[in-house]
Amino acid sequence: MASGGGRTPANFATRQKARAPQGSVKIVKLCQQLGLGEGGFYRPGYRDGAKLSLRMMCLGMNWDPDSCSYGHKRPFDNAQPPNIPEELRKFVQDAIQVSHEFLEQSMGVANAVEKLPSMSPDICLVNFYGTSGKLGLHQVHELLSPMI
Repeated sequence: MASGGGRTPANFATRQKARAPQGSVKIVKLCQQLGLGEGGFYRPGYRDGAKLSLRMMCLGMNWDPDSCSYGHKRPFDNAQPPNIPEELRKFVQDAIQVSHEFLEQSMGVANAVEKLPSMSPDICLVNFYGTSGKLGLHQVHELLSPMI
């Protein structure tokens, strides 16, 4: 059952679970650091004055929940979102590679890249929820299919 250097589905899953906590902590710390700088966390709202009960930060481009569109600057303060850090790009690439391995090794998919193409993110939304923060179940229809 072993192949490719002793990678069985059980070993594969164990290896990925062991990596997850340290990678998650590193990403949270990175986002906290970025969120304190220019273009960092803010409390988004709508034209009618209603505010979302979370803090948000955009990386790469700004997402405006009021107009449901992306732009290069935040409309309310003209701040430019921080670039997506290389660590986050690498995390995405690693996650896709792990997914390819899983699809091929555990699911028997012949060409995982056709099912899940490789990509490099150009936009990232980071939400921070305090103890009273929440975001209701929703689906952003503008993001379906061609952009994902």
